[in-house]
Amino acid sequence: MKPFFRITSKQNLKPFEVKNRIQKTFERSANLEAKGIRVQVDGRTVQLKSRVHSHKEKEIAAKAAYKAPGVNKVVNDIVVQLYPEFV
Repeated sequence: MKPFFRITSKQNLKPFEVKNRIQKTFERSANLEAKGIRVQVDGRTVQLKSRVHSHKEKEIAAKAAYKAPGVNKVVNDIVVQLYPEFV
C-alpha cells in the first residue's frame, strides 16, 4: 500500500482577511506607494489594479500578494506609468 500525503493550508482565511493582509504588507513596504493599489480576492486568486511609477513597484506588489496565505494565483493588472519628466 502506497502512503498517501495530503498538503493543506493550516489557515482558512476569508477573502477580506487575505485582502487586509496584502494591503498591510503593501503599507509596510518602503519601496511601494500602497494607497492606490486595489486588491480583489476571488477564492485563491488575487487581482491587483493600480498605476505605479516603476516596473520594480509592480513586481514588489505581485510578490507580496503571492506570499499571502491561501493565494495560488496573482493577476497583476497594475499599469506602469513613468514620470513624465523621465520619458
